[in-house]
Amino acid sequence: MDPLLHVFASTMLLVAAALGSQALRRRSAAARHLVWLLAFWTLALLPLAGWAPVDGVPVDWVLPELPFGSSRLLYRTTVTAGDQAAGGLPAAMVPASFSRLALGVWAAGGGLMLVHLAASLVRLGQLRRSTPGRHPILRRAPHGTMPFTFGHFRPLIFLPAEAAAWPAARRRHVVLHELAHIRRHDYAAHLFARCVLAFYWWHPLAWYAWRHLAAERELAADDSVLRRGVRPSDYAESLLCVAAALPPARFALGMARRVPLEGRLRSILAVKTVRTAPGRLATAAAALACVVAVLPIATLRGQNQNPAALTQGLDALQRKEYEEAFSRFAGLDPAGAALWQALTRERQGRAAEAAERFDRAVALAMGDDKAESVALRLYDRFLAADAARPGARQAVQARLAELEARHRAALARQTPGAEVRRVGGGVIAPRLLEKVQPLYSQEARGAKLEGTVVLSVEIDAAGRPGNIRILRGVGLGLDENAREALARWRFEPGRAEGRAVPVAATVEVNFKLLD
Repeated sequence: MDPLLHVFASTMLLVAAALGSQALRRRSAAARHLVWLLAFWTLALLPLAGWAPVDGVPVDWVLPELPFGSSRLLYRTTVTAGDQAAGGLPAAMVPASFSRLALGVWAAGGGLMLVHLAASLVRLGQLRRSTPGRHPILRRAPHGTMPFTFGHFRPLIFLPAEAAAWPAARRRHVVLHELAHIRRHDYAAHLFARCVLAFYWWHPLAWYAWRHLAAERELAADDSVLRRGVRPSDYAESLLCVAAALPPARFALGMARRVPLEGRLRSILAVKTVRTAPGRLATAAAALACVVAVLPIATLRGQNQNPAALTQGLDALQRKEYEEAFSRFAGLDPAGAALWQALTRERQGRAAEAAERFDRAVALAMGDDKAESVALRLYDRFLAADAARPGARQAVQARLAELEARHRAALARQTPGAEVRRVGGGVIAPRLLEKVQPLYSQEARGAKLEGTVVLSVEIDAAGRPGNIRILRGVGLGLDENAREALARWRFEPGRAEGRAVPVAATVEVNFKLLD
């Protein structure tokens, strides 16, 4: 999945979990804990959305000749591969070294968290082996240890040595609390969420979710104790005494966490608090909703499904490391992989393999007019130098003409605003004051793609461009680069009868590679 899309999707999911938890503030803590736990399950499923099959290459329109309507060609500019825009490099041109650095920082942060977790689990395992006991699940921990639960398949409850001097009611309250964790399978949920947090350590909302998950888990265990008939005031006293005397447990389910203690005491003593846990049917329905929430994300696509694979492949292609490039491009979506591998074989001079890959790319792109147009135009360029397949080129050009007619019909249905004027007949054209040069995309440079992007634009009475449409495209990022640059141009507005009026115009951007 595209990293920016991943950040956006994970943020939206965590925001939705926060809103859901807030909406359930009058329900039980177990219900809110379920919301946060499902949020972590959804975060874990989110990277799998990137493996969903897709059809087509999500790039721009490529159509050879389209009518420009009645707007006049007013502005023309040429962009070479060496030109730079004032706004800096686009995402596709971020150096591979930066991508590797970001990946390294992410891996280092997550790795440190997992190592810390593993070391703590090893220490707890050693404690488990060194403290045999006659009771099936109760063990004696060293002095000054918070009561805690450790283990999922063979869970144990550890009580500190000083628990022998506690009142019997306090020991009972502590054991009931830890048994609630065991019945709820909180230990497994705790470790799972911690591992997911290691993957999302960079996201502030993931830490927010983690804190709320832990708080609601303890409140849910408290509710379980109170449902067994324990008096709230007695239980609150036991909780306060344990928290005041002992430090919290790490990477285990300790009874008294100091941070949310005040809120827990208020919840325990509240008379009207709902303490009923969600049933199995409600839990299953919520889990199904979690999976369904991820499915639409699998249909979202950025400019490329795997920017790292594309960047690394283009870097290898530039170094003429063709086999490495071929292997790197395999990490793209199926249609994108076929297209870029065809270009790689074309660069190598292996025409038969290139033709086979081009055929595959076109077949996979069918159903997505934009993607199919890109593949067909690059295939047509390849066939122009391959005299052995004249019939194939005729079929490609016929299909391009069909797509052109379809796009022309779509453009004909779009009409400018009623107040937009055309140059001529007393309407003076806008005058260009400031121009921002588009960037030559890394993809287009890698494919050695040249061409002219023709755009229609409406320049309003303040000289600002708007309603920018691509009339004739090139593809591989050049169309969007031209559109974004044109949106930043500034004009002296067109005039009619002495006043500023919105005017329609056509802009031509010629992209040309330097030899």
